[in-house]
Amino acid sequence: MTMIKGIKNSIRSVLPIRDPLSQAKGNHTRSFVSYSVMRSGQHLILDWLSRGLKNTFHLNHCWIERNGFCYTFMNWDHLTFKSGSLIEHSKGLSGQKSIERSLQENSYHCIYSFENQTGKDLIHKRFLSKIKGTKIYIIRDPYNCIASNLKLHYKQGTDPEREIKNRAKILSTLLGAASQPEDYRIVINYNKFVQSKDYRCKLASDLGLNESHGSEALDYVPDFAGGSSFSGLDQAPYLKQNVLERWREFESDSLYRDALSEGHLRQLAREFFWDCPEVLKIEQALFRSIR
Repeated sequence: MTMIKGIKNSIRSVLPIRDPLSQAKGNHTRSFVSYSVMRSGQHLILDWLSRGLKNTFHLNHCWIERNGFCYTFMNWDHLTFKSGSLIEHSKGLSGQKSIERSLQENSYHCIYSFENQTGKDLIHKRFLSKIKGTKIYIIRDPYNCIASNLKLHYKQGTDPEREIKNRAKILSTLLGAASQPEDYRIVINYNKFVQSKDYRCKLASDLGLNESHGSEALDYVPDFAGGSSFSGLDQAPYLKQNVLERWREFESDSLYRDALSEGHLRQLAREFFWDCPEVLKIEQALFRSIR
């Protein structure tokens, strides 16, 4: 088994990775690669980032798959921002010609977003090195993140047990990675992002963004593939009030509680959200009866 694993890793280390932006006949400057669990508020944050960067090309919901003698980069849809405004949102799998057309006129910043992936495997490390990208971790507290995922599954009528536990494990991995020192990475606390203008302004300053453009994203959440729990809402006041309330719908749900008990998730959340007293209060409310 060890020999087989070694052979597979050797193959992964040499096969080319074909991504559409690197192949496109256009210019792009800064590249960002984001990792988050689904329902972590990543759509809102990446829309804010795209608008703040002004000229931005965003490949949404990406994955990398083996295709013969290469790895092929895939994505669900792509968005083009010009001067801080969304000018094109092409849903469905993005074609190379469409991407090249979008990039021809201007020099664009590029964002690749991955959901329910950690970026810890060899292929993702090679991809980051290839594009010289800055890694972004987008973290929402597990109590509301898992609740929002569970709500989606119940709404769609699917069996959530396996998926919810898997997302809890991925969130644990991201929380652990976000707490470790690492070059060329940014960690965004979604809870702070939606509650604190000072936090957003500091983040914008660190990233060199135009915050006045980015702030427009707070007024309307884009309807990405799969949507958001806030999609389509004129939601500036609504979002701040409800981002920390999803957990209340599932506090008695056994699957929800089991998922939160996976591994070291609660401990990692306690360490990461140490300066977010409202998150610590949620944990106390949920688990005080078993302490």
